Amino acid sequence: MTNKTQAQDDTPDLKSDFEALRADVEELASSFKAFLEEQKTHADTASGDADKLVGDSPGGEGDDNEWQDFRRKLDEARLHSEQTIEDLCDEVVQHPLASLAVAFGVGYLAAKLLK
Repeated sequence: MTNKTQAQDDTPDLKSDFEALRADVEELASSFKAFLEEQKTHADTASGDADKLVGDSPGGEGDDNEWQDFRRKLDEARLHSEQTIEDLCDEVVQHPLASLAVAFGVGYLAAKLLK
């Protein structure tokens, strides 16, 4: 009987702990999303810089083909990175605790390797 009473007394503490954990995970997810958006902005800036380079390229048809090929590859890389970022955001939203555990594990391993 004492265990049941003690468990009932611990319930509000557990609820508050879970609420704190939920808030931490939401904050982590929003921080991660902001980081990914910043990375996307950097990728867009790089693409804009490539557009300027293509516009400033020296005359010559061979150069134009090389610049067009470079620009196509850069656009493919940008699209691929954007898709990867979106997929990663979806995974973090769908599995926040697993994402937190993976982030903790990676951080722990990095700390051990750098020690």
